[in-house]
Amino acid sequence: MNFPDWAIDRAKEAGVSKSQLYRQAGNSICVGVLYQIYKKLYEAMPYLFDDLKVCSCFSGIGAFEMALDRFYEDLDDTKT
Repeated sequence: MNFPDWAIDRAKEAGVSKSQLYRQAGNSICVGVLYQIYKKLYEAMPYLFDDLKVCSCFSGIGAFEMALDRFYEDLDDTKT
């Protein structure tokens, strides 16, 4: 599902079982796919991303937030 290793390690350290991790990741959206959706939305309507904050109760282990963080990091890299 394209989650970084550090995210899985952090969940394990917090005591989340492997079976629960598999369930959460499997019920989530793929981070890379969501990242590409954000890129296309930005190309079409950049004003949507002015001070955008995302919180979802349905993102499993944080795919929406991770993809948005990745998008903003890449956007900052292109601006510098």
